[in-house]
Amino acid sequence: MWGFDDIREKIVEQVDKIISAVDPLDRIGASLKCQVEKWFHPAYVVLCKRETGLSDAEAERLGLRRSTAVWRVREFLRPVPTQPQVSFGGFGAFNQPQPTLPSPVQLIRSGNSNVLNVSDAKALDLIKKEEALKFC
Repeated sequence: MWGFDDIREKIVEQVDKIISAVDPLDRIGASLKCQVEKWFHPAYVVLCKRETGLSDAEAERLGLRRSTAVWRVREFLRPVPTQPQVSFGGFGAFNQPQPTLPSPVQLIRSGNSNVLNVSDAKALDLIKKEEALKFC
C-alpha cells in the first residue's frame, strides 16, 4: 500500500554487500530482527565450520538450545581421530604403532581463520535439520 516493500528490498540489497564481514552472531541477530532469512543460516555455517568453538559469551548470546545445536553440527563435521593400534610382541616388546590414516576431512587455513574443508552445502544441510536453528 505505501510502497515500503521496495524500500525494504533496496536496503536488504545494500546490506547484502557488507553483511558477510559482520560477526556471525550479529548477523543472526540482524536476520531475526529484520526478518531476512538469507542472512540467518550462512552465519551458522561460519560458526560451525570455524576451528574454535563458541566462547562463553557467544553461547550466552545464542542461548542453550541454539548453542547445543551448533555444538552437535560442529561435532558431526569434525574428523574422528583414529588411535594407533599397539600390540605386544614376544617377551614384552612393543611393536611399532600402526600409522593412522588421514581423515577425509582435513583442516585448511583460510586467511587468518582456520576452517574445515567441508562444503558449505553439507554444513548448511546439517544446520537446517536442527530444530533450534530454524528461521522463525
